[in-house]
Amino acid sequence: MVFNDATYSPFVPIIEYYAQKLARVELAKDVNITLQMRPKIIRTNKDNENSMRQMINNTQLGLPYIFYDDSDEFISETDKPEVLDLSTPIITEPLDKTKMAILGEYLSLLGYNNISVYKAEHLTVDEGNANNEHIMGFRNNALRSREIGAEQVNRMFGTNISVEFDANALAKVDGTLQPSDTSDREGYGTGETEEKESDE
Repeated sequence: MVFNDATYSPFVPIIEYYAQKLARVELAKDVNITLQMRPKIIRTNKDNENSMRQMINNTQLGLPYIFYDDSDEFISETDKPEVLDLSTPIITEPLDKTKMAILGEYLSLLGYNNISVYKAEHLTVDEGNANNEHIMGFRNNALRSREIGAEQVNRMFGTNISVEFDANALAKVDGTLQPSDTSDREGYGTGETEEKESDE
């Protein structure tokens, strides 16, 4: 059995955890944008419902609207329309920063280079190095577990299987991975090895 890392725990629950966090951020953005479109709630009686709807529709079209009501009930304390303010500031920008922080944290767990800490100014050299060491720790932890698994397979079956981390791996349409053009592995990417063999 080839383990995912030194904790012997699968990665699927972690993927689901971060997927749910990202989905909540996107939902919060949608709700925030919707509240910009409907920042007010009008509380009124049933008789004035259609008049209130027409007023809201005209307002959204930029048209003036005058509400006429000659009855005393409209201006009474119990039946007069009431506006409930649901106005909220636009927070899409901080939510985007939160999303990038969550995504960066997830990519760090996978061992991919990224800036998982958001700063308005540039990171210092020490901060960048600390971030890289953090990422390499996760990467080496997962890679070592796979190296141990490959060594065990080789001993059992006499094979010569090895594993390495390709930070530039590309995903095909069917979901499988292929080495990138910048991969140093022989026979992959640029195809230089295959051309040499054919020339010989």
